Amino acid sequence: MIKDLYINFPIDLLEDDIQKAMNNILDYAICRQAQNLRQGTEIDKINAAIRFFQMNGTNPQKVYENGEKILSKYLGRKPITASVKKTMILEFMFAHKTDFEIDCFRVFCAIKSILGNKDMAYTNKNYIVSRAFKNSPQLQVKYSIRYHIDKVLQELETTWGLKRYSKYERGIYVSFKTEKLELEKISLLKKQRKCGKN
Repeated sequence: MIKDLYINFPIDLLEDDIQKAMNNILDYAICRQAQNLRQGTEIDKINAAIRFFQMNGTNPQKVYENGEKILSKYLGRKPITASVKKTMILEFMFAHKTDFEIDCFRVFCAIKSILGNKDMAYTNKNYIVSRAFKNSPQLQVKYSIRYHIDKVLQELETTWGLKRYSKYERGIYVSFKTEKLELEKISLLKKQRKCGKN
């Protein structure tokens, strides 16, 4: 069985046109991978990167032109990134998705970017929304309303593997690895330490 590959990409590539966004993410990832290769022409390296990501049938010239254009936007700065399975990227690129499913994907990516390499993180809903919908002021307004963001977080918890805990908290503990009970223990320990200092 082939192990699923993860693609690391700047989350500000998540624009309104989700198919275009997924295409840009793949082109970006292929060109980033090609940059790590030392031998061959630029197109040779792109072809090698296409093989690495198992994206047979991809046009190397188009990938190179678009990917280099995207990479140039990030020269001299470190973008906020998320790491997502390639199969998920392809699913959102080719399968029909509702607006709600796309919004869930955006929030999923935002939380993944907040977590980075950590098992869990303490954040807040406003911060998650600002990352998820950076390119869409209209959606930022919508998801600043508690009902809407709570609905997405509930969906992520039910079907996307998110674990969260926020009882009597201003913020929220999030994880895709640490169980909810463990997050609760971490929260209680933090409160006990605060009480001990007072």
